[in-house]
Amino acid sequence: MRAVVAAGHHLTCEAASLMLKEGGNAFDAAVAAGFASTVVEPTLSSLGGGGFMLAYKRVEGKEKLFDFFVNTSGKGRNGEIEPHFFPITVNFRDSLQDFHIGMGSVAVPGVIKGLLHIHDKLCTLPLKKILEPAIRYARDGVVLNESQAYFLHLLEPIITLSDTGKSIY
Repeated sequence: MRAVVAAGHHLTCEAASLMLKEGGNAFDAAVAAGFASTVVEPTLSSLGGGGFMLAYKRVEGKEKLFDFFVNTSGKGRNGEIEPHFFPITVNFRDSLQDFHIGMGSVAVPGVIKGLLHIHDKLCTLPLKKILEPAIRYARDGVVLNESQAYFLHLLEPIITLSDTGKSIY
């Protein structure tokens, strides 16, 4: 099989490429990259986030959209709890963007369930094999590349808002 892998970090690419070398299909590679990116690109990808995958299987000749974006309960808040929801403006050199953060921005993540569902429906390799690169990166640690360092700097007001965030970042 001929394939091209592109991602925001070379280790995300490596995880996907390893699955192809192991005889996996494009979906094995994508799921491995998805899990790996949450370790090596933490400002761009998160197990606490959501996502989408548009898949196409030539044999079936049809597309399938996997929607594993975050969900909100829609039930509002109980009593007089302050939602603690406010904007933080991030300067992306040529433009400003407001990110609304705080308790009011919390939703139920879909990444883990989504990637596992894609694995169940489309992947050929065992999940243990697909998770190996992400586990290795998390266990061994990853040196920040220039892009991740830049994004961490931009997002510092957001990721250090809580005491937990301050202790990690």
